Parts: sequence; C-alpha cells; structure tokens
Amino acid sequence: MPGKWTSDFCNTDSHKDGLSNGEELGDPDCIWTPGKQTSKRTENISHPGICEPLKSATCQQQNKWLKCNGNKDKCESLNEKGILRTSLRIPATSIPSKQTSYYCMLFSLPSNDTFHLVGTKPIIDNKDITHHILLFGCNEQEGQIIPSEEPYECGMLAHRQCVNIIGTWTVGSDGDCFHNSTGFKIGSSGFQTAAIQIHWNNRNRIPNMTDSSGLELFYTPNLRQYEAGMFAVGQEYLNIPPRVPNISFRSRCSSACTEVMFPKGVFITRAVNHMHYKGIQQNIEIYRGNKKIRDITHEEEYTYDKPVFYQFDPPIRIRPGDEIRTTCTYSSLSSNETIFFGEGTSDEMCYGFITYYPAQNIALPYCTTWKTVEKCKRYMPQFGGIIDGCKWKDFLSGGNEYIGFMMIELAMHCDTTCSSNCTEKVRNLREHECLRGDLGDFMIFKLQRKYPSISLIKDCFRENKSDNLKAYSYCLILSLAIMYFS
Repeated sequence: MPGKWTSDFCNTDSHKDGLSNGEELGDPDCIWTPGKQTSKRTENISHPGICEPLKSATCQQQNKWLKCNGNKDKCESLNEKGILRTSLRIPATSIPSKQTSYYCMLFSLPSNDTFHLVGTKPIIDNKDITHHILLFGCNEQEGQIIPSEEPYECGMLAHRQCVNIIGTWTVGSDGDCFHNSTGFKIGSSGFQTAAIQIHWNNRNRIPNMTDSSGLELFYTPNLRQYEAGMFAVGQEYLNIPPRVPNISFRSRCSSACTEVMFPKGVFITRAVNHMHYKGIQQNIEIYRGNKKIRDITHEEEYTYDKPVFYQFDPPIRIRPGDEIRTTCTYSSLSSNETIFFGEGTSDEMCYGFITYYPAQNIALPYCTTWKTVEKCKRYMPQFGGIIDGCKWKDFLSGGNEYIGFMMIELAMHCDTTCSSNCTEKVRNLREHECLRGDLGDFMIFKLQRKYPSISLIKDCFRENKSDNLKAYSYCLILSLAIMYFS
C-alpha cells in the first residue's frame, strides 16, 4: 500500500472490482490533496484492496489474508450465558506404524435434558500425525449403542448407526461455530451417543507413537430457533492419471434427490470443501431449472492445510428440485502413479460438507455420486431400491442367481485375456439392466473383491468398445480414401 495518496494510486483498482480506489473512497476525479475538505461522497465508502461484501462466497476466498477483530474470540456463541462444555477425547492410544489409520470411539452425550450443540474446539495431542477428526451423532432407533471403553480401528464408517456428521476438525481449522439461530440437537430428545473418528497420517511410518486427541463440545439448554443438520455432496469415483497439470471430476445432487431429501426446502448456513493434497480447485453451485443460481463455494486456489469455511448470513435457500453441482480439480504433476478415491492422505477425495436448517429425517445424509450413480437413489426409500430398472440390493446379494451364471460364463469362455469369444460373452452379460453403463461399473466395483474375475466384465467390455472405435475409424478412413480417388 503506498504511503501517499497519489493520482496513480487513486486511479488504481486494487481489488479488481471495476471501481478505482478514488471511486471507492469518495474522490472519483482524484483531485483531493492534504488539507483539502472536498469530497463528492462521504457515505457508503468502501475499502480499496478488500473485496466486498465481506461475507460473499467470492470475497471470503479473496480476503483469506484479512484478519478482523484478531483479539476477539472468533465464535461469540461459545461465550454465551448458559453455555456448557464436555470433552470427548480418546485415551492415549498407540498409532500403527502404517501411513493411514482410522480409529473411532463411542461416547455418551449429556442426556439429563435437551440441548443444542453450538460449537466445537479441537483437542490435538499429536499434531504431527492427526489429520482430521469427525463427530457423528448416533441413531439408536435400531438398537441401543454401548459406549466403547477404548478406541477401535474403524475405517471411514465409525458405526453403522452413526452416520450424521455433527462436528468436524481438520488441519488449519479452529473448530466449529454454528449459525447463531441453529444447533445440533443432543440429549434426552436428540443424539445421546456420539462417535469420534480420528484419521492418523503417519506418512513416515514412525513406530512407538501415541495420540489422545478429541473435541471439546459446547452446548446449551437455551434451545435455538432451528435444529441444524449436515449433508455431504461430491464424487466418490476418482481416477487421476500421473503427471497431469489439471483434471476435473464432477458430481451432481440431482433435482430428484433434493425433492425427496428437502421436500419443504432448507437454508444453508455454512459449507466447506474437502480434497487432499493433489486438490487445487473446488466449487459447489446451485442450479434451478438448468440455470445457475449462485455459488455455494468457489475456491480457485484450494489448499488442504488452509480450509475455507464459507459462512452465510443471510442463509442460502435450497428449494426442492434444485440441483447442487460439485467440481473438484486436481494436479498430479508430482505423482508417478495413478491416484484413486480412498481413505489415505495419498489417495484423494472430493466432498463438500454443508450445514443447513431445519434438519431433515434423511436415511443417509449423503447426496454424493459414484460416477453418475447417485447414493440418494440407492438409499432413500422413496426410490424403492430401484435404479434404471435394476433392484441393486437384490443384485448384490449372495443369493443372486445371475452372479452365479456370470461366473460360469466367464470360467467357460474367458481366461486372463480378452479373446474374441470372451468379449462376445461379456457384451451379452452387460445387457443385464444392472450391468449397463456407470451403474454396471459400480456393481462390478462392489463385487470384484469377492469375485476377482468379474473385473473381466469391465475390462473386456472396455476393450471391445475400443476395438469397435478402431474398426469404425478404419472404415471411415477407407471410405474417404475411396471417395477421394474415385
């Protein structure tokens, strides 16, 4: 910032919003000099070099460097009268000497009354290894959940009845601060049990280390106006080739899904992007009738260790039938291997976590996709467990006769290569309604751990399509040559 008000600085557009510094500060003609009282505008003066409005999604990204009220508690709600606190922290636990570990522990929540959880703060013991922490509320309608006495290795699923995210922490975050009119319901008429999930990233596989991290919860009996909920969007199929400067993957939470997930509409108060270290850009958008309405997030320079929490006041309205589109972009210039979606820090993810109100009774709060296969349509009862005519649960069950038939066909006609006979059989097998397109790829993905040879249905089908394309190209070239020389 120049030390003097000069004509050059006055005419500069410091934050690229189409207005010069002079226009923003009431000196549009750049005629002011020290001691002169002249000003064409003294009201609604803005701040050159700072993107405004401060709370817009675009400006929150541009103003990441800006520190306002630096000495003030960032979450005023945590200091409200009547705020209570409790700590959910694992006991000192040995960290496995492998790169990626997920450990979970079940805790009882205060249940002598109904409360709203209004914020969290991290309790980080081993700062070098702890990658992120998630807090899940547990639904005990299917049966009581007994708190665990010690942490257990869990993977990404802490417990099959604990799927509602109600708290988050990741490297670079100060914890959660929920909108001042909302809270997650815990206690006698809310979640009475919670699961803590801790991801350890022991990149160098160092032995003999321990961790006792967790979260401090802030809650109040003074219930807020609305009950909060959280859902995830994003893409769960990633295949990032090595040495590419950028590659994008897209996902959509379709209008059909928002119709059943949010039948009366909801209001978004907060959102955060989540990729790993190859992620470079991510945005989440709202479309209505195939027309873009606005951004939820727009992070042009994503950095895992510096998460951007987008706060919305007033909240963003999502109507039933709106579409939420997510785009994640990666750079693999530093990688010599293909990178897939996965739990490890060296794998990748593509998620957006969105906090909203009023909370909905959603069977699984994920509106994510695997390629184009929507999780919402797989789990929401309104869709009847049928996708494009395929009863997907029945197809994946162990008693499915067609799977047995497939295995016999593959054993009889295929070896480890895609012969012409094998390719023909595979093409016929993929005519089944559960094996077509992206849904078929998803089914094969789910089955191949139990039936490894079933991957031939995908590989040989792809090779067949490639051969067909080559044959088409050859015929096209030949036809053009005949036309040219005839």
